[in-house]
Amino acid sequence: MNLYHLQYFTVLAKLEHYGKAAAQLNISQPSLSHAMAALEEELGVPLFEKTGRNIRLNQNGKLFYGSVEETLQSLEIGVRQMEDVKEGGGRLRVGCTRPLGIELVPRLLHDFVQSPEGRQVEVQVHTGFSGGLSEQLLDGEFDIIFCAENENLNALEKYTLFIEPFYVVVNEQHPLAVKSAVFLEEALEYPYVGFAPESSLHGTFRHLFEKMGLQPKTLMEIEEDQVIAGMVANGFGMAILPHLYVNWQLPLKELSILNEGWCREIYVAVCKEGYVSKAARRFFRYCTQREYENGKVKETRQM
Repeated sequence: MNLYHLQYFTVLAKLEHYGKAAAQLNISQPSLSHAMAALEEELGVPLFEKTGRNIRLNQNGKLFYGSVEETLQSLEIGVRQMEDVKEGGGRLRVGCTRPLGIELVPRLLHDFVQSPEGRQVEVQVHTGFSGGLSEQLLDGEFDIIFCAENENLNALEKYTLFIEPFYVVVNEQHPLAVKSAVFLEEALEYPYVGFAPESSLHGTFRHLFEKMGLQPKTLMEIEEDQVIAGMVANGFGMAILPHLYVNWQLPLKELSILNEGWCREIYVAVCKEGYVSKAARRFFRYCTQREYENGKVKETRQM
């Protein structure tokens, strides 16, 4: 049975769209169709059924998908274990949120690959949202991630790097811009630009608002924090955000929040159960041995 056909099958099963799957696999749609036809012919049963212009797994496909995914994951672990055999080497697949990928993660990776422990490590970096990064780590798509609080953390081995405060963010012409700090009761008298449900901060802020008995006057909800900053800079209400480097380039002002509890922990994490590569384990340990200040690497701890 062709290994590529199995890999193609899992991507198509997840996306349920030939065009999107072919694009992700970087092959032509006819090639993908031919591969799936060959796989179905070899198995002797159909795996998909058409639903308009799209497709979906039938009962045969669902049954086969579970076995194939487990097999490919086992094979991936075997490949990663062989990479670890290389003296001091191996691949390190890192996931991080976009703000952490601007300065913190690049600095840590730079210092790590210059150290004896990481000198022969090959690094790959991808960004995403905290909840999605945790899911991808559990699915074996990453070796280690940098993320904020999310619902998947209990399944991970994690270490708190630092506590990140939130700020009320307004444009420079906003009435609150004359202040350096503010209570949320006052700030929420103004229209609020919040996070969309896809962001983990949507649930975090909703819980904090409910705990305080506050109800923001939500003007709009947006998934990306940098887009929220852009809207606020152009006069669309106020927002609550972590510190963003993009704020340096926009006519915005960050106000400290005087209410307690408006902060979050930032973590480095690996899988709690299952295989963790040697490179990931070394890098995880390396991150826990650093000092952090204002969200940046400070200095190596004396061990």
